[in-house]
Amino acid sequence: MINSFLKRGLPPLFFSILMQHLILNCSAQQTKSYSKEANVIFVRKHIGFTIIPLFTEKAVITKNIDKYWIHSTPLAGFEAGFNEYIHLNKNHSIMIGMFLGAFARNFNYAIPGQEFNPPASEYVTTNGAASREFNFIGSIPALFEKRWFKKNNNFWNANIGFTVRYTPKEYFTEDDIWNWNYVFYHLDFIVNPHRAFWLNYNIGGGYSWILKNKNIFKANLVGNMSFTSFAKGNYQFTLPNQPVIIGNYEVKGSYIGLSFSYVLTGANKILRKISQHH
Repeated sequence: MINSFLKRGLPPLFFSILMQHLILNCSAQQTKSYSKEANVIFVRKHIGFTIIPLFTEKAVITKNIDKYWIHSTPLAGFEAGFNEYIHLNKNHSIMIGMFLGAFARNFNYAIPGQEFNPPASEYVTTNGAASREFNFIGSIPALFEKRWFKKNNNFWNANIGFTVRYTPKEYFTEDDIWNWNYVFYHLDFIVNPHRAFWLNYNIGGGYSWILKNKNIFKANLVGNMSFTSFAKGNYQFTLPNQPVIIGNYEVKGSYIGLSFSYVLTGANKILRKISQHH
């Protein structure tokens, strides 16, 4: 029970406390060097488009016997979607989004050829991209952003929050057959078995440029942490005159990536109207 609390209770509690700390210190962290443009830009709600090339963490694999170099590796994927920016003031915003992501996973092994019947001349392997599969996941991120402005009106930003994720339930099996004779590898795999939503936790930061058209381009380093295995499997290796190898395979989908955003502010039209009246 204690381990269950540590895994499920502490991460949300940590993020909740950190979020409260950021919000309570908003007024103490205000930056005073704003131009007319910054004052106008952060009055209205905005829509931003984001793409995140990322690397997911490797799958968690257990096994009863340590043979055949059974392992997983980090793989490239992506998330893309849009955010609505709700500005609390010039320095702080809430971002609510809708994203679709492709999360990669793999299952690798290397079996000596002499363990097969008839034997192979070399290792029988599947590695890296050869065993790569994707899960497509819909997400709703909710983030709090803090900004620190520079004299040139560009700014540093940091954000923290959570993401609600969902993917349809899916079940499949996978077999590898040797010489059209017998199945030496079998996997039963299920995605989101409870058809439930799950939470991930986000943290990130980077630099933003206010462009000549008063829209914003943002480049951030982002981390996404998942404490939920949304996909699980059981595998088995059965080779002639060899012990049967069984184990579990779990995918959480935590990642580190680069986030690139283009935010439409509409401030250019407002500033032109202001200049015309002056």
